Amino acid sequence: MMKNNKFRQIIKKTGAALASVCLAAVLMFLTAGFGHTAPENPMASQEADASRMYLTSSTLAMDQEKLASVENANISSGGADSAAAQEKEQEEQQDQRQEDQQNQQEDQENQEFRQGQQNTNNYTSEQNTPSGQVSNSLLSLIQKNQSGNTQNGNTGGNGGGIGENGGGGEPGGDSGNTPTEGGSSHTLNPNQSSELFYTTIEDQKRTNDPNYPFTIHLTEKGKQLSISSITVVRNKDSKEGKLEEEDSLELEEGANFVEVILKFRSGRDEVTAPSKKYVLYYMPEGKVLLLVQNAKTGEYLTDGQQLTVYEDNIWLKVTAQKASGGQWTDVGHTLRLNNALKSAEADGIYRLGLDKGNNNEVMIRAGEAGNYSAQLSCSINYKVDGFVVSFESTGGFREDISDNRTMAKKSFGGVTSIDYKSESSDFAFRITCNTDTGEEQITSILVSSDQFPAQEEKLGQQGADGFIHIPLDASLGMTYIKMYCRNSDGETKSYIWEVKYTRVDNGENPGNDKNNPVIEISIADGQTVHDNPYTVKLKAWSHDQHTLQISQMKLYLNGQEKRNDSLTPDGFYEYNLELTEGANQIYVRVEDSEQYVTEKYLTLYFNADKESARVRFILSANVVGLGTLIDEYVDLEGSTTIARIVEDRLAAYAYTTIHDGSANDGSYFLRHIQKPGILQGWNVSEEERSLLEMEGIYLNEEITNLDSLGEKNFTEGSGWMITLNHYYIGQSMGTWTAGDGDEIHVLYTLDWGKDVGVDPNSGVYG
Repeated sequence: MMKNNKFRQIIKKTGAALASVCLAAVLMFLTAGFGHTAPENPMASQEADASRMYLTSSTLAMDQEKLASVENANISSGGADSAAAQEKEQEEQQDQRQEDQQNQQEDQENQEFRQGQQNTNNYTSEQNTPSGQVSNSLLSLIQKNQSGNTQNGNTGGNGGGIGENGGGGEPGGDSGNTPTEGGSSHTLNPNQSSELFYTTIEDQKRTNDPNYPFTIHLTEKGKQLSISSITVVRNKDSKEGKLEEEDSLELEEGANFVEVILKFRSGRDEVTAPSKKYVLYYMPEGKVLLLVQNAKTGEYLTDGQQLTVYEDNIWLKVTAQKASGGQWTDVGHTLRLNNALKSAEADGIYRLGLDKGNNNEVMIRAGEAGNYSAQLSCSINYKVDGFVVSFESTGGFREDISDNRTMAKKSFGGVTSIDYKSESSDFAFRITCNTDTGEEQITSILVSSDQFPAQEEKLGQQGADGFIHIPLDASLGMTYIKMYCRNSDGETKSYIWEVKYTRVDNGENPGNDKNNPVIEISIADGQTVHDNPYTVKLKAWSHDQHTLQISQMKLYLNGQEKRNDSLTPDGFYEYNLELTEGANQIYVRVEDSEQYVTEKYLTLYFNADKESARVRFILSANVVGLGTLIDEYVDLEGSTTIARIVEDRLAAYAYTTIHDGSANDGSYFLRHIQKPGILQGWNVSEEERSLLEMEGIYLNEEITNLDSLGEKNFTEGSGWMITLNHYYIGQSMGTWTAGDGDEIHVLYTLDWGKDVGVDPNSGVYG
């Protein structure tokens, strides 16, 4: 016999299919213009001119006609007129080769951007682990991770964590997260990670022992999660770490950058938790440790480095020390700029004025009594760069991006987070750049989200108002806008804006049934129960079929909020409620990630006496011509479950059943009813055949077993349905008890309930 809750799932799948069709249309729209044809305007109300908006780098490189038609001042073809092109043919060929190389680099960055978005989805809600339910204290910890901006608002990118195969490169690189099927990966920031684990690594530690011991410890919160891997990264090397045991690092001479990354399994999801970046300094006994740091950015300089700056000065902090007998002492050092000896100011900072161009040579030597045992040299290129990209968006947000700190606070390669709160999901933005030489241009704009990383290769399209309009969806997490551009020197630059959308409800349409969440609860208004405590099961979905988490639900009993006690395998949150004699008021409030709210008020009566009940029991199979097989009134105890009544009454008439689960718990559902000759004389009426044909349902008439009737005997949608007082019971027949005057009807359908007048969505859960 068929699984009874299948009817409810079919209805949901139908809605999901419609949503998939809509999503497919959106995907076609998002990808239509990338490297092929110009995309359509995402906002029907906006007049679009595809030739006026940004083109992909591949289109710009290959289609000169398209370049000639672009009117946007921020997009330049980079070519000269035909006469100049003839005179400089060889030079242009070289430029083309360089541009092709940059296109390849940009394509590679696009791939990294896609992978980075897949690996850095942010943890949004509480999940269950194999060892039990994650406590509510983790809700404040495992949440959407913002960009983790530094003081100037930039980050090193969206990466976070190291792959499990021992690679991963530098700290903060690609996490390599691979969640289980149906799950997703989430990356915390170091502050959130510190709530799960800590280490004994001492930041800024100086040592003359290359073997550095340390341990990794879990906090009480961390112990509630299941660990899938532990990785310790030193510079560009990584190794598997140990938990709660002494471990060690082999240090290199000089500065060692260390990060510890734990991956936790939470339900189907994987959570990557990186520690802070530690710096450890090692130098053997008697040798000089020389450290040179950019005092403005905190970046360490290396010997032989070629550094480009966009200001006419650089501030350097020099540390020179030697270990002797376990003690570190300062040693003398000198700093020369273009062979001219320089002095530090009172705070120990060398403030060096620079000449334009790549002709600023810095030499630093350190040692005792003129015996210089350590040195570092580097070349500093002071570049006058006026290239600025400006970003404007809905809500009046605006910022400039430039490598020249005198022109903008943010530099290329960083990330800006935008917290966008609005009644409308329409988000408009515009990206422009200055065109001092005519060579500067915006080459491409990519858009993605946490949930749909494969959609980011979308070419933005300019509306009639000069802005790109994109729809936001709060339920999909963060939306990422990545811009690629080129400066007058042909260098490729990029920047990311991540937009967190929160829908603001203006309160004008609180009864919007189209978007409000759907609540499924295992009690009916006015129901009488006889057990105390009594278990109530709760589940909810958003309007787009996303299952909501416990953090998005609240259940109150007689005005007091109750916490859930467990989660069932079928996704219901269970509450064990201590009831009072008589009426008990139940209030449920569900709010999804878009702030759509559904409320439900129920009255649940508790009677400690398990009174007897008189119920009507019906078994019928009219759709296959068998009519009513049982129709009777039965006296029984008021606490008897519906599943038990079904089993007992069928057995009383010599029927046997094939079912799953127990008649006294929520796992019961009915598949087949059996009896010798039960299908003898079956017949499907012409009216029923017409209905099935109209819906495209195939009717199988080659029935070989006449002793069993159940799921998929005749059609894909055939099976038994069970109703209580004409409402479909899809689940929990083993926990729902009968009351006096109830009618229990077991009836056969060929069309998921449509041909017997039962709506699978009409369940007694409400």
